[in-house]
Amino acid sequence: MNRLLPIPLLATLVACGPSISTSGDKSLLPGAATYTWGAPLAPPAGQPEPAEASVRLRGRIQEAMEQALASKGYRKVDDASAAFLARFSVGVKTETTDVQVAPPSNEPVPMTRCDAGGCWKGYDWGYGSGNDPRFAEQTSRQAGVILELVDKASGKLAWQGRFVDEATGMSPTDERIQKAMSELIKSLPPAR
Repeated sequence: MNRLLPIPLLATLVACGPSISTSGDKSLLPGAATYTWGAPLAPPAGQPEPAEASVRLRGRIQEAMEQALASKGYRKVDDASAAFLARFSVGVKTETTDVQVAPPSNEPVPMTRCDAGGCWKGYDWGYGSGNDPRFAEQTSRQAGVILELVDKASGKLAWQGRFVDEATGMSPTDERIQKAMSELIKSLPPAR
């Protein structure tokens, strides 16, 4: 049985913006500020493989990363002369949770119900269904990108950025990808 989320909860979900976090040993940056691409990142230990983005979308994201890195003065070079190994991962995570939409009580809960025949409002004591009418199932999808710059000389992580935002289910535009990658590397020190 599908249930609609209350308006305040929808407003909260829509108001959430991207989450950006960074880590690493910034003392290794920017150095020579040259990089080469390495193999894609593996998921953290104990984590399942993320649903990988299409090859075409990965290419668009990589191109946007290269443009964003160039705007900070980082140059892409061949393997032998690069100071950093750049690696990235793209994935989508889907979570389903139950959200309380009405306070617990013995009173019937007014709700909108939908099925193949349409939607209607009514009262439900919960009989004939396995679901509690005070809760609604909420599914959220988040898309994320992780970019790492590893110092080739020491093998240490110089910088890692994570960008996570709500997934819309539609392929992002080139402008949206470029804006996201610019936000991702905002805290990356520029080349000198």
